[in-house]
Amino acid sequence: MKSLICSIGIIFYGLICQAQTYPVPISVANAPTQIGINNALKGKLIITAFADTVAANAEGYLKNYDGALIKTTSPIAAIWYRNLATYQWIQIFPAGGGGTASNAWTTRGNDLSSQSLPNRLGLTNGDQLNIITNNLIRMVIPAGGIVRSSSAQNKYLVMDTVGKEIYYTDAGGTTPTWQQTLTSGSTLNQDNTIAGGGFDFTWNNTDNLSFNTVGSFSSQSSSGGLITNLSNSGASIVLQASSSAGSSFIRQYFDTLKIEPNLGNIVIDTLANLSAQNTLIGWTTTSGANRGKVGYITLAGSLSLAGGVLTGTGITGLTVGTTTIASGNTTRILYDNAGVLGEYTLTGTGTVVAMGTSPDILTSLTTSSATFALLNTTATTLTFAGAATTLTIGGTTTSAITHNYSTNATATATTKTLNIGTGGAASSTTNINIGDADGGTTTINSPTLAIATAATIGGITVPTISSTNTLTNKRWTARVGSTTSSATPTINTDNTDIYKLTAQTADITSMTSNLSGTPVDGDILEIQITGTAARAITWGASFVSSTVTLPATTVTTATLTVILQYYTTSSYGNNKWVCTNYY
Repeated sequence: MKSLICSIGIIFYGLICQAQTYPVPISVANAPTQIGINNALKGKLIITAFADTVAANAEGYLKNYDGALIKTTSPIAAIWYRNLATYQWIQIFPAGGGGTASNAWTTRGNDLSSQSLPNRLGLTNGDQLNIITNNLIRMVIPAGGIVRSSSAQNKYLVMDTVGKEIYYTDAGGTTPTWQQTLTSGSTLNQDNTIAGGGFDFTWNNTDNLSFNTVGSFSSQSSSGGLITNLSNSGASIVLQASSSAGSSFIRQYFDTLKIEPNLGNIVIDTLANLSAQNTLIGWTTTSGANRGKVGYITLAGSLSLAGGVLTGTGITGLTVGTTTIASGNTTRILYDNAGVLGEYTLTGTGTVVAMGTSPDILTSLTTSSATFALLNTTATTLTFAGAATTLTIGGTTTSAITHNYSTNATATATTKTLNIGTGGAASSTTNINIGDADGGTTTINSPTLAIATAATIGGITVPTISSTNTLTNKRWTARVGSTTSSATPTINTDNTDIYKLTAQTADITSMTSNLSGTPVDGDILEIQITGTAARAITWGASFVSSTVTLPATTVTTATLTVILQYYTTSSYGNNKWVCTNYY
């Protein structure tokens, strides 16, 4: 009975379902409930449709399910799946649909005609793009794009236009010749430069080579510091050779050839002697418009040029009193000047010329020149005045007079000896008078004056640097050095007797560090210190106390005077400045 009732129920439910309009909506859960099915689900799946992805997001829960599927009807009908990793709807079919989300790509082709964004193929996550065939990477486009590279392993990418296959290869084909790159009648439309890169550029076995220009042309080469340039400049062709020393030019005009050497030398080597030559070439050396011009010289008189030989006729010799001299000056003497006729200038009057050895001059030698070298010789021994008993060298009574004796320089470490009045006999007297007899001032200037024996003036011995004379009634002036303030005063005892610090603003850290000089036994050094306040004094190793202790400080602004004496040996220390007093 129960089986019958169940069968009737099932048949009744089936009749009811058959009478319904499809699809029949059955709600199994309330949103946003997710139903999990662990086993397989078999049947027809109907995807929820929305106007667009914006409407799907507004639904409120579906956008939170990774892998959720929707259908949109605008702007085109398309299928989308949800990618929570990028939080986007990814369009599956048809590829190339609208919207702002990323698009899936189909391997059978894609229609991008309705895409509102620019057509693109690639990655948007910053990775490189790998192109794969047979599961192997065949080509990689870097994430930074395709850039220039000169690596030796780089090849050209080429395509077979028949089979449409792509290959890589070395530089395409052989290097094209000029005949392949230039077309007869071609016209350049811009400036062009061919860079040789330091290599040779050679034309071989050409029949004719022509360069036709409507403007200027220039050819330049550089080698070993020499620059050679061939160019046209206005109405001339110029060949120029230049270096750091200057430039030389050869200029070819339509009627003139102009040679301009930098150093003024023109050298023409290995000329032939032609019998047809009958004219000499001359060069204009004077300044002006014709300077440097070369032309022919007209021969006249006894000179003739024939068969390449220059000859003079009628010249057999010179006759004294008869032969005419074409040039020269009266009263001058002619002489052989290294094969060329020269002249000696004569001065004064008379007919005797002194040109021999030891000439006998009977009168005075006079000159109107302000400077006159009476004797100009390289002799190392010169005897002057001979047996003369009186030798007067002087000037006018109204002019300043300078007499120089033995003023030439001597070599280093040599001695110059000037002897005056050294030839007298034992009982003779030599008087050397220096200075003005009327009581004028006489000054002797000498960097070093050495007196071999003690000199006396008016019967009194003149002291020397090394003599032991006693000085009486003479005043000694101390040598004084000073500075305003110093923590390490600089004192040279060779040129300082009294040293002053006039406004000491800091403590003295060492009197020894900047002390110099070569003192001797008994030297006296006085140091005066005036502080702007009480200042401590550190004397250092060169100074010691005696029965008088070295002061360690100044007192307020009062001047402290310390008297020191140098001892090479003493009970207070050797080679020390010893304090003898202070106040």
